[in-house]
Amino acid sequence: MTREELCAIGRAKFGYFWKAPMSRALDISERHMRRLLSGERLISEGIAADIHELKKLPDKPEPPQPVPKPPHLRNIEVIVINRSDILREADRALEIGNSPGDDGA
Repeated sequence: MTREELCAIGRAKFGYFWKAPMSRALDISERHMRRLLSGERLISEGIAADIHELKKLPDKPEPPQPVPKPPHLRNIEVIVINRSDILREADRALEIGNSPGDDGA
C-alpha cells in the first residue's frame, strides 16, 4: 500500500481531518501515522490489511457548500459594534449632560 492510497482512504472514510480518527480506528498512535505518511516507516502488511477493512465503512459525506447570498443582500456590509464602546459613549454623554446620540444642537 502506498502513502497516496492511505491518504485517499483516510480522507474518504474520515473527512478532511482524518489522521487522528484513522489512527484510533487502526489502534496506532498519531505519531506512528505521521511516520507512515512521511515515509519514515513502511506500511506493514497488518496495517495495510486493517486499512483495507476500513474501506468497507461508508464514506464520510462532503461538508455542505455555503449557500450564496441572494442578490439583494450581496452588497450589505456587517458592522460589529462592541458593547463596551456603546456603554463608554453613553457614560461620556451622561458626564457632559447630553443624552446618547444628542449632538448638542
